[in-house]
Amino acid sequence: MSNRVDFTPVNASVEYLKKVKNYVDTGMETVIDVSQDLVEGMHDVTSLSISDGYGNNQNVDELKDVMLQYANMDNKLDAVFAAVDVTRIQGSGKGECKDLIKIFDEKLEELLERNKGTDLKQHEKFTEMEEKIWEIEHPGENPSQQLISTRVIADDDLILTQQEVSTKCPYLGRDMTHPMKNKICGHHIDKEALDALLRVRKGSKLV
Repeated sequence: MSNRVDFTPVNASVEYLKKVKNYVDTGMETVIDVSQDLVEGMHDVTSLSISDGYGNNQNVDELKDVMLQYANMDNKLDAVFAAVDVTRIQGSGKGECKDLIKIFDEKLEELLERNKGTDLKQHEKFTEMEEKIWEIEHPGENPSQQLISTRVIADDDLILTQQEVSTKCPYLGRDMTHPMKNKICGHHIDKEALDALLRVRKGSKLV
């Protein structure tokens, strides 16, 4: 009898969560569209004062709060997906489900704890929203110094993080022997873990 773990139920759950993530993505795009329409309306109806209650800044701030909530959900979903990938790799060849559950729970807890220190205002959709609002409010102008400063700080944080690369593979949980760098996100992963992850995903049509 094979000791291979059946991840079919897990794959079904991941597929469901991917649909949830699509809803979150759609929600974020909708918030951006609504905020643009709201700000454009505020500028078009210049004869109305803020006291008339038409599209005041409070409404824009409320939309920003909604976007931050979406960003938080998006980060949590990404943490779940990452924890599942780690479980698949580290759980290869292990037959006891309790071991896999422990691996998943510990990794998810670690990722969620790490997310607590994340500035949600640096989420790509929130920054996109603020940039589009600024462009409407300042037609034909270059980005404000505040927006530029925010980007620079974010870039500096990213550069600093990449310079302080951990020697431990986040998937294998041990020091990397053949580290590889993702050209898109800049994260490092051991070649063994990458090969295993590709094999797992290739073997599942749901992932």
